[in-house]
Amino acid sequence: MVLQTKTTLYLFELKLNKSAEAALNQIDLKDYKSKFALCGLPIVKVGINFDSERRTIGEWIISQCG
Repeated sequence: MVLQTKTTLYLFELKLNKSAEAALNQIDLKDYKSKFALCGLPIVKVGINFDSERRTIGEWIISQCG
């Protein structure tokens, strides 16, 4: 999922019963940031894991793209 504000472009990856780190790894593996490199905005990665047992967000990690 991509969300663009006036100042930042956010790349979200959502996982189910895995980890937020796995979500961030997929953003890097698929090189999603290169698709938006020309936007001229700072890019922030957000990895989110949904915990189906608790039926809520289990964890999240926010990381600036370098």
